[in-house]
Amino acid sequence: MAAVSPGVGVGVTVVEAQTVPWQRDPVVIALARTKPRRPPICIAVAPESAADDDDQNLLRQLAQATALAAEGLHTFAEEHSLALTLQRSLLPRTLPHHPELPMTARYVPASSNAEIGGDFYDVIELDGRMLIAIGDVCGHSIQAATVMAEVRHTFRAYAVEGHRSAEILRRVDTLLERFHPSGGLTTMCLLEVDLAAGTMSVANAGHVPPLIIDASGAAYANVKGPLLGINLARPEATELPLPRDTTVLLTTDGLVERPGVDLDEGMEKLRAAVSHTADMDELADRLLAELGQGKQDDIALLLLRRLP
Repeated sequence: MAAVSPGVGVGVTVVEAQTVPWQRDPVVIALARTKPRRPPICIAVAPESAADDDDQNLLRQLAQATALAAEGLHTFAEEHSLALTLQRSLLPRTLPHHPELPMTARYVPASSNAEIGGDFYDVIELDGRMLIAIGDVCGHSIQAATVMAEVRHTFRAYAVEGHRSAEILRRVDTLLERFHPSGGLTTMCLLEVDLAAGTMSVANAGHVPPLIIDASGAAYANVKGPLLGINLARPEATELPLPRDTTVLLTTDGLVERPGVDLDEGMEKLRAAVSHTADMDELADRLLAELGQGKQDDIALLLLRRLP
């Protein structure tokens, strides 16, 4: 039996060997590797299938093509895993606990054969206020995940400095337009909750608007604005009441978008699926089970409720 070593050689080798010790008939094996120290790809055929130089050249080409294809899959898997690890490391491990404003959140990556997107959410406690962010960097893989990291850190820095939601979006917009002119388009929605006043201030940049759920039903907040990264004038935040026993749902478009289906239809399906009386954890899990299966995009979902 021929010994195959994962050595430093790169290229294609054709050898004659036995596949297992108890087999008497030999085979011709083509071994190909595209990178040093990578285990080789092996293709075995009967000797009569590689009897002359033309047959062996064809076997070499087949082994090389197979090795290149396998390398592409290996590289994609490595990048996918790295991007997913980076993205998850930047999501909050826990959410702030407030006795009057419980929250729950979910993040679900796209199906395993899809690329990682730039979905994120974050919650910051400020003096007397709670600032909630949800966003989606356009694009996929490592680039989207790294831009998402910049956006999240920038959001946090400006929030801690005391800037209000609309001004934070303006500053993030400037950052993306200057440093990521060709790959930083981002949607983002900021929700600034003032429990003492019973209000929430909403600033939106091209994102799915908040879905407000109460005893009368569910409706999307009428808040609009251009997405970030294109340096357009953006409106001031919209102040809305946040009565007791009201739930607010924030999500990225992965939950409401699907190929060939109008976005409004997906948003209506989500609106019809929510329940005012449901436990928030149960509601989040049910929505993902009903609307989030088999999606080719990431899903970030955050629910908050002002208790009665």
